[in-house]
Amino acid sequence: MTDEMIAIIVEGAAEEAILQVLIENDLLKFPIGKIYMEKVIRVRSARNFQRSYLNQGLGDSKLVIYRILDSKKENFTLTKPYQRKVERIVELYTRPEIEMLFIIYNGDFHKYTSRFKSKIKPSDYVRQNYRDVKNPKSKADVYNFWSRRPNELVETIKKFTQLSSDKFDETISSILK
Repeated sequence: MTDEMIAIIVEGAAEEAILQVLIENDLLKFPIGKIYMEKVIRVRSARNFQRSYLNQGLGDSKLVIYRILDSKKENFTLTKPYQRKVERIVELYTRPEIEMLFIIYNGDFHKYTSRFKSKIKPSDYVRQNYRDVKNPKSKADVYNFWSRRPNELVETIKKFTQLSSDKFDETISSILK
């Protein structure tokens, strides 16, 4: 039987920072030793992932890939030679954007959705309304904010899941402890 390794793939800097905080604080359901390369992988295309990561020695291990993204329309198809190295691909959604976490954390979800739904992006709302995060798309700013409050991050992710129309097993909450 082969061991499974976990690859966590994200599309942007904010997602990378948030998942890094979760990993560093041992808040995911799998230990850091099972996480491929012990880090979050920031890559969008299957081709780049194959070239940069699947050519490295996995031995007999197979990967379970968790993709954190905000769109159900993105395609991630591995070519045949690489498919045998992957057990399964699980897509976890943060729609409309991961920056909704700041809005939920600040208790403004209903205010945002009732006044600005589809008129202003969550990241723009965060920039305009919260001074504790200068750039909600910056890895450093997002990391600095959430690394000081990892337990609040978990609670905010759980609230985000409750407010989402996505199924539980399609959200980041499904990989939390």
